Amino acid sequence: HKSLQNNRFILKFFLYAAMLVIGYVIFGKVGQNSGLDALDKWAFGAIALGILLYELYDVIDRRVWLIGLFLVIVGVSSHLYLMIRAAERPFINEGHPSTWKAFSDYILRKQYGDTSMFQRRGNMITHQFDYHFLRYFGMQWFNVEMLSKWLSIPGKLISFIGNAIILLLGVFGGMFHYRKNRHSFAYFTAILICTTLLMVFVMNLSSDEVRDRDYFFVVAYNMWAVWLGIGALGLVRLIREKLSQSVSYAMIGLMLALPAVNFISQYHVHDRSNEFIALDYGLNFLNSLEENAIIFTNGDNDTFPLWYAQSVDDPFARDLENIYPAVDIYPTPESGAAKRAAMEYKNKYLKGIRKDVSVANLSLLNTPWYIRQLRDKEGILFNLTDQQIDDLVPFDQPDPLIVPGPAERPDMSFTVEFPAAPSEDALWRRREHYYRVADRMVWEIIRENYGKRPIYFAVTCESYIGLDQHVRNEGMVVRVVHTKGRDQSDIDRLLANIESIYQYRSIEDPSVYKDDNMIRLVMNYGAGFIRAATHYAQTGNLEKAMRLKDRAMIFI
Repeated sequence: HKSLQNNRFILKFFLYAAMLVIGYVIFGKVGQNSGLDALDKWAFGAIALGILLYELYDVIDRRVWLIGLFLVIVGVSSHLYLMIRAAERPFINEGHPSTWKAFSDYILRKQYGDTSMFQRRGNMITHQFDYHFLRYFGMQWFNVEMLSKWLSIPGKLISFIGNAIILLLGVFGGMFHYRKNRHSFAYFTAILICTTLLMVFVMNLSSDEVRDRDYFFVVAYNMWAVWLGIGALGLVRLIREKLSQSVSYAMIGLMLALPAVNFISQYHVHDRSNEFIALDYGLNFLNSLEENAIIFTNGDNDTFPLWYAQSVDDPFARDLENIYPAVDIYPTPESGAAKRAAMEYKNKYLKGIRKDVSVANLSLLNTPWYIRQLRDKEGILFNLTDQQIDDLVPFDQPDPLIVPGPAERPDMSFTVEFPAAPSEDALWRRREHYYRVADRMVWEIIRENYGKRPIYFAVTCESYIGLDQHVRNEGMVVRVVHTKGRDQSDIDRLLANIESIYQYRSIEDPSVYKDDNMIRLVMNYGAGFIRAATHYAQTGNLEKAMRLKDRAMIFI
């Protein structure tokens, strides 16, 4: 604790912090100009290591340095299994980090583009620290929604009282820790600052994150829980000294009640008994499709459930497979051979249902490694070499999409023209004024595979990549068709899906907790019933239209 009382300690702390920040900024600029995007991160680590060596080399025994180096290597080596696993070509092989270069790009998250801690993606105080960190922090100790429901007390009052208890008890724990052992208090506080304030700064969460990122701060919750425990011990000791032992026993019971309240109020929220929403979501997408279909999906929520259903022999999905026979499909020898090779691979590695379906994620279609996987493991045809795939970049002024029909049905051909660049008033791609690699790949896949395999978009897709007038709704999916028109529907297939094929387990079960994300997901089911109800209302069958509307309200 002498260092804590020494002004040199404070001076060094700020000096070294400034060195790290300045080094990060300078080497970041150098890296951007020289094509070394990760130079700022390597420089930051090298400066931090240099500071440690300068300050501690003569203080810490060399054997401890060796042990520390060994532990660092052991810790980092746990990621090396990724290279081994990737080389085995598993079904889900994101990033395909089978080489050192691919492994480095994977660890450094190259596919997400350049990031900087100093180009803030949201207001650090009001959004990143308050909305993200403090909101997540408050969620860890009790569930306001459940307690408010049980006690009939306003949620804001419960939140205020509960957060005040957690804050004051933790602060008291920190004070008690400081009094008992200032050395460990200094280390602990440094770690706490790193996992809270610095973590908020480094993670730089944007204002439009696609999901809650509470898992980034798990260490901070655990560190604060340690101070809560120390605070509880200190409070019990203080009461025993100042009041009486019997009162201290009551305080022990009160302190034990805190984790008990946490467990009881959070249990229902985290209980997954009889929760089939995610599983059924994947099943319903897959079972909507004709045999050997290709389906374009949007993001994680409409992709991983499908991958899971294909990969895992889930006993709750085993007897629920539905395969519609392919209609107006005329495979060629080339497409047939590609599909047989893909099925040989998938039958070897996958144990679930609908292995015949190829899932193409629109977000991942911007990456070369995923494009190659679709070609090599899914049997999807397109005329691009590996080098051409690596050279793909965003573009403008696309050529018209000319989709030839099969030789047996030349009338199935169609053409789609696109503007020079997506505009503000366009029906799709509102975020960028250029076309993405994924846009080109969707057109390429449709051009080469249309008429050879059924092609669909999930209704959850942000857009249909300019093909809005060439899709036909069939429930949770829309099929690419040659006929042109808005709001096309196959009412017979739509009804068969929503009334007979789709599984809605858990949705109507009040004992199953549904968070906001689940509620948003199941609204897509309601959209199918609304579409069918609209059809029957327009054709004069009002009784059936009302029945379908009432059914839709369960999901909306």
